Amino acid sequence: MTGGNESINGSGGADYLPSVGRNTLRLPDTTNLDMRLARNGSVGRVRLQGSVEVFNVLNHTNVSSVNTTAYDVGQTTTGVTQLVFQSAAVNPVTPFGQATAAATSLTRERQVQFSLRAEF
Repeated sequence: MTGGNESINGSGGADYLPSVGRNTLRLPDTTNLDMRLARNGSVGRVRLQGSVEVFNVLNHTNVSSVNTTAYDVGQTTTGVTQLVFQSAAVNPVTPFGQATAAATSLTRERQVQFSLRAEF
């Protein structure tokens, strides 16, 4: 049977080899840096506070999913079913270990917010 819809043992189970080492399929570290700068002052009897807040200062994309399919079931020739490693040459769209999704729970792009507060 040709294709890539089956698992290693043909039973629809895991998509990775049982011999894959521990922590091999870990995601990259998540990075998030937010900063706030505030300045107090007064004009006459009015107290002022100005601030600038920057979210995701480093503008870093946090990966939340990678392709974990290392091998797909290939064609059967002379009674032997081949396993095809999902490298960039075989699967240029999403090779093994390629990021497939970015985190949405954290700020995705850099955002800047300004504020001014006046107290009488």
